Amino acid sequence: MDTRSRKAQSDWFQHLSGASRFKLFAAIFCIFAPLSLIIAAGLADDWPWWVVAGWMLSSGLIAVGWAASFMWNMKIMFILIPGQVLVGIASTRLNRTAELGDPNITQAALVAVALIVVGYVFFVVFLNNEGARTLRLQTEIGLAKQIHSHLVPTISLRTRKLDIYGRSISSMEVGGDLVDVVQDERSLGLYVADVSGHGVKAGVFMSMVKSAIRMKLLHSSALDQLCADLNRVVFQVKEPEMFVTFAAMRFDDRGEAEYILAGHPSILHYRKASATVEELPSGAPPLGVVEDLSFEAGRVAIEPGDLLVLLTDGLIEIVDEWDPDVGMARISALVAAAADRPVDELYAHIMTDIRGRADVDDDQTLLVARVV
Repeated sequence: MDTRSRKAQSDWFQHLSGASRFKLFAAIFCIFAPLSLIIAAGLADDWPWWVVAGWMLSSGLIAVGWAASFMWNMKIMFILIPGQVLVGIASTRLNRTAELGDPNITQAALVAVALIVVGYVFFVVFLNNEGARTLRLQTEIGLAKQIHSHLVPTISLRTRKLDIYGRSISSMEVGGDLVDVVQDERSLGLYVADVSGHGVKAGVFMSMVKSAIRMKLLHSSALDQLCADLNRVVFQVKEPEMFVTFAAMRFDDRGEAEYILAGHPSILHYRKASATVEELPSGAPPLGVVEDLSFEAGRVAIEPGDLLVLLTDGLIEIVDEWDPDVGMARISALVAAAADRPVDELYAHIMTDIRGRADVDDDQTLLVARVV
């Protein structure tokens, strides 16, 4: 076995949790500990129980020691080999003084022992090979998760126009949801996007989408043109079953906000003056479904104290036995009930309610912005 393979096996063992190591060693112990019973049944019927118990214990521990030496540290053999020699000497002396049983039983016991040993060898080889592969996979997934956390960080920002808090929670190690804020000297834009699917594939595609969106927003492209260009790019590079839903808002100094949606859940607008929640609807299909498609942006008047809430469908498709479809009505009610709270507390209020209703099986993203 080469040095690289040995290191991979050792790394795999080192990354196992304490509970996993215990389960692995317990399985090996339970395979080999009963060998003494099989052999004792064929060699002697009059051994004291404590002798059989001691032999069982030594058989199990020696097997665990061999496994640990091959999967973790070969130096364990310096203790293991002398211990096994002593056990062998003791068992030989017992055999000489024992009254032998039926020879047929003894032969059957030896065959059973041989089969268990062969099975154990295959078991350890399997663990070594698959363990190395699993470790490489876990390392790659860990790196992808780290990259994802940098691409989709928690948004906590206060500007002269807005107080913003947003976060994306993945249902897996890597998600396809995106939340971001882009600002320059003239305007501030915020958006959420949802790449279809889950896992690494959706996460990788999401990173491409973020780069494209940021590039367009930083060049002050109008939202309708941004969607048209992004739609064309997504259509050309995506896999057939993939698409992207998108919701964005841009704020300037005119007391209005520009918004656009593409196949995305409605943006919620809480008006402080009337204490009501309105939905800014989506009329366009998701990005990447049709290559040449035009989009239309809308505008909405905003006042200090108003709230804008952008979210992905992972928050409105929670299903449980008491409320078959949470939907936008539930989110709107939560926003209205806690509209005066700071944006981070409002975020927590909504997420706690929704996530407490059922198990999460989709990425969930929520962005809350208060006009100041």
